Amino acid sequence: MKGIVRDIIFVLALGIFGVAGGLGIVSILSAIAIPSYIDLLLTLKEKADIEAMRTGFLSFLGANINTVTVIVIVFTIISFALVLCELNPNFLSLRRPEVKKKKALVAVLGGIVLFFLLSLSMARMPLTIFSGIFPASLPDNNIYQGFMIIVISGALWLLVGQTGWAGDLTSWRPDRTVTMSRWARIAVTFLMGAVCGGVAFYFFLLFNWSFNKYFLLVSEVLGGSSEPTLHGWQLLTTAVMVMLGFSFAIIAGFVTVLAPRQMALKSRLLRLIIPAVLIAIYAPIIAGTYRDAAVRYDLNKKSLAEAVGIPEKGQVSKTVILFVPDKPAVQEWRMEAAGSGLLVYNNTYALNPENIKKIEDYLARHKDGSVFFYAGHDAVMKGYYKLWEAEKGNGRMFGNARFQILARMILLKRLSSLPVTAENEKYLRSFTDETKWYAGKTSSLRIAEAFMHFGYPDEAKAWADKAKAKGADLTKSTSLGEPVLANTAVTGAIKLNGVPLAGKKVALFPYRSKMTKLDPQFFSGFPIDAKTTDGEGKFEFTNPGKGEYVLAVMAENEEVPFKAPAGGLGVENAPAVIAVDAAAPSKNLGDINLVVQK
Repeated sequence: MKGIVRDIIFVLALGIFGVAGGLGIVSILSAIAIPSYIDLLLTLKEKADIEAMRTGFLSFLGANINTVTVIVIVFTIISFALVLCELNPNFLSLRRPEVKKKKALVAVLGGIVLFFLLSLSMARMPLTIFSGIFPASLPDNNIYQGFMIIVISGALWLLVGQTGWAGDLTSWRPDRTVTMSRWARIAVTFLMGAVCGGVAFYFFLLFNWSFNKYFLLVSEVLGGSSEPTLHGWQLLTTAVMVMLGFSFAIIAGFVTVLAPRQMALKSRLLRLIIPAVLIAIYAPIIAGTYRDAAVRYDLNKKSLAEAVGIPEKGQVSKTVILFVPDKPAVQEWRMEAAGSGLLVYNNTYALNPENIKKIEDYLARHKDGSVFFYAGHDAVMKGYYKLWEAEKGNGRMFGNARFQILARMILLKRLSSLPVTAENEKYLRSFTDETKWYAGKTSSLRIAEAFMHFGYPDEAKAWADKAKAKGADLTKSTSLGEPVLANTAVTGAIKLNGVPLAGKKVALFPYRSKMTKLDPQFFSGFPIDAKTTDGEGKFEFTNPGKGEYVLAVMAENEEVPFKAPAGGLGVENAPAVIAVDAAAPSKNLGDINLVVQK
């Protein structure tokens, strides 16, 4: 009975070590990942949330990471001592006169080395000591990690176990009182260690899988925002400590069952109750959470396209001609878009209005959230922009700004260039409602620049003063001290081999130095404005903001192949960089003739 009580204490101690390890992981994440968004545009709830994260327990952990590290190291040392005594109870009686102290020292030092290597393997850290034995790139890194854990565990059992080399520590030879032949004893001892290592590796994989899934679930759904939140951090902190606590306690339970010491089979089976009870508690937590999240939030789906039920890859391509300096660039414009959340990246889908509608319907059905909620909203926005439906894209970006800091900051930046319309002005004024939003110095300056563009110099000055009071450098803004631009326009006509190219999309994009193509995944690839040519191939962009722009036209591949035809593509009267400013508020680009030689 005394041995079972000691084993229960051992299991509880290793469980506490797992909790301490989880606390260490959280402290590291807190030190590097707590957001610092105070200069940006935040909802009042986001501002309070971030301040709480930066002044509360998480901030304390991040600021005291060295102290937490020392605590984890102390727990590791204690855990090694407990494991050592569990594998060989003779280490509890080192004061016996017959004990060979040098042998005990060798066993302890060797055990420390093996325990350290085992800890590195469990933490997925690179074992450079074995780099000369095992190739750097294996087909499956999990196989390598599992093999290392199994071998090191077997070696640890052989070295320090009571049935291993350490024995009863009274002789340099293994304990001869073990009722087993030499080779059988070696084989059984190593096998028990290997099996225990395999169990540890399994729970290591289970922890990685379950925590990654839960991390995804919290980041995309339960946290309540596409940005890190206090609630999300609290959920993750609890989860990592519970998961690691249970994992280490279960592994410790199997250690008591498979310990390399003299023990009857009945005693080992009795000790199997400990990990069995822990698994019976832990398994429903993991399985139940995953099953519920799979049903409610599509956690089991691999992609946005699979969740919505649409093709993942676009099969149709159009041609985009971008009128950059020197030589117009021709690129394939695949009808495919992608959306990203906090952790869900680049979920592609075949782009067309019907599939965008299906994604919107999917989002409407999942009002309580989905792991593809933020990626879906991002995908719809980028889909509209890639179709050069600029007004719909802007509307979607404004909608996404409710829960995405990046979307609202990009929209604030773009408002200084977007056409002066009632809808765009509505977006601007919405962000100035200080009962809903907190504007830091950067966002206050962006608001001031946008008001200047929309023709409200008094309001622009008021917001510039707010930005300055918060520490903004107003000299970095080139538009605040200049006169308001009014009645700006960019006009022209597109022809193909001298024939007006009617019903085609034409768009204005911000010009960047050495620009050679458009990338619709980034905001520089979003059109400032887009129009459809009339029956005579004409277009007109009204009231764009001050800046440098380039023009682009989208055509069918059958009309203008994106793969250069035999005669190549020529452009007559190709426009250069279009500068809109007080000196030249209006630009007439004339007739731009695309010459395709068959």
